Amino acid sequence: MEHEAFIRKAYDLAISAGKKGNHTFGALLVKDGAVIACAENSVATGQGYGHAEYNLAIQCAAQFPEGMLQECTLYTITAPCPRC
Repeated sequence: MEHEAFIRKAYDLAISAGKKGNHTFGALLVKDGAVIACAENSVATGQGYGHAEYNLAIQCAAQFPEGMLQECTLYTITAPCPRC
């Protein structure tokens, strides 16, 4: 997959979040050309902070070793906020 395809996937996640009543943001993590994790914004329907990038970071920190995460690329539809 090329960068554009990953950005389109992030947009699909954002649309999905919006259909659930959340803000329209999505994020995904890519390693070696493959999506290994994705998350949506969950401000309205989830617990805690709820930004897509934050949700993705929490998910991946628990699932993957830090060294592997350093080799990944984060895709999102906007620049992450300073807290994310």
